[in-house]
Amino acid sequence: MSESKEWVYVISNPAWKGWVKIGMAVDVNKRLLNYQTCSPFRDYKIEFVVPVTDVKVAESTAHERASWIAEEEKCEWFKMPLDSAIEVVRSLKNETSS
Repeated sequence: MSESKEWVYVISNPAWKGWVKIGMAVDVNKRLLNYQTCSPFRDYKIEFVVPVTDVKVAESTAHERASWIAEEEKCEWFKMPLDSAIEVVRSLKNETSS
């Protein structure tokens, strides 16, 4: 029996320059489509994804690490450099993926 993958992702939207969303999903593309329905320009972009085995723990870890770096945060949105957000999520791979 193969283990299903869950994902932690970074999404951006040019309407909110400098802000990124770090979230979790079973299907990141479907999650992105849900965001697109809220944007008349369909301009949300998946910046990075990483597979994880315990998505809740991984997302929580990513949020904690991002909050150390971010200038501001609003729920799962962080005002921080995109490359820093990607590095935060990338660091989960070695810790929580299989």
